[in-house]
Amino acid sequence: MVDPVMMVTSQVEENEALDNDDVRVAVMAAASMAVVAPKIERCGPKPGTQLLLKCDEPAVISVDVTGQPTPDVHWHVAGRRVRRSTRYRATTSGHRHTLTVLRVSDELEKGVWVMARNSAGEDSCLITVKTYKGALQQVSK
Repeated sequence: MVDPVMMVTSQVEENEALDNDDVRVAVMAAASMAVVAPKIERCGPKPGTQLLLKCDEPAVISVDVTGQPTPDVHWHVAGRRVRRSTRYRATTSGHRHTLTVLRVSDELEKGVWVMARNSAGEDSCLITVKTYKGALQQVSK
């Protein structure tokens, strides 16, 4: 893939008649066209741990996703893509992508995946969930 900043820089070097303001504007414009593969950050709890959620209660799972152009982000639960329903709601605010679970069920233990894709590439993250019923002390391993 051609780096747009390098392309503009080489074109500017060929045309010495441009002043510094022209060069700065051209480089800034080229940099804004650069493509960056998606990166998912703040994905779930610390590595090696599980997100602990209480059954029959609502829960919110959020990640930050960056990339240029803006990536398409999709959530998957138990191998199925999440669509707006009576159980799940996916929302976006800037780089923050959130899956709202309206009522936690054991289904989440089968895996919650978030996937981001744009023209530069893709990234994904598995959020491991453990559910429990009743008081937290009753959670068994």
